[in-house]
Amino acid sequence: MKPLALSCFILSFSSVTDQSLQAKEIDFSKNILPVLSNNCFGCHGPDEAERKAGLRLDKAEGAKATLKSGSIGLVPGKISESEIYQRITSNDPDEVMPPADSGKKLTKEETDQIRDWIKSGGEWGK
Repeated sequence: MKPLALSCFILSFSSVTDQSLQAKEIDFSKNILPVLSNNCFGCHGPDEAERKAGLRLDKAEGAKATLKSGSIGLVPGKISESEIYQRITSNDPDEVMPPADSGKKLTKEETDQIRDWIKSGGEWGK
């Protein structure tokens, strides 16, 4: 009887864990692209003349490229190595993105979505 109870407990726990992992899935087009478009594309979008720091966030290959500083904008699965995440969570006014003078600021929900997206592999367009 005890092995059966233990098996049921383990199965119910794994089911809850699966559900919470599924809840963290991020839809790029719905959750990430609008945040990047509204807050980042002005300086890091398709307009080469306006682009700053060599970072292009409207294309996957641009986001994953090595920047002038030597860091990488997006390192799929690694928030600690992704300059995008480091900048949006920085407390340094000279480093934080979007910059204060832009009048834009990501919400906690937007920051969390970007974090979860990067952790889950930073898939573009999915």
